[in-house]
Amino acid sequence: MYKTREELRKAHEKEINDFPIVWAFSNEQFEEGIREKYGLNAKKKADLKKLCSIGMGGYMLKTDVKPYLEMLKRHSRELKEFNADFKRLVEEIKYEMWNHEYSYCL
Repeated sequence: MYKTREELRKAHEKEINDFPIVWAFSNEQFEEGIREKYGLNAKKKADLKKLCSIGMGGYMLKTDVKPYLEMLKRHSRELKEFNADFKRLVEEIKYEMWNHEYSYCL
């Protein structure tokens, strides 16, 4: 179990950053990314069939989708368990309230 919200966030962030995802916002980035990360050629249909889009410019191997979703579910479960403690929940709410994206809608 994680002791602080920051420890939990850093652990989850590291796992996501270490996951083999290619982020591409141009054809050149896509071709280079799949070649370097997966050894695939964007000109070969057979290689392209091994990939799937996860949206927002992200691509991964189809074989990695299940482990990726399992990781995200585990992250969600760990966050829920972490926030089950009221003091930690308050810490989480405060963090989100001070986040630059937080605002009131009137």
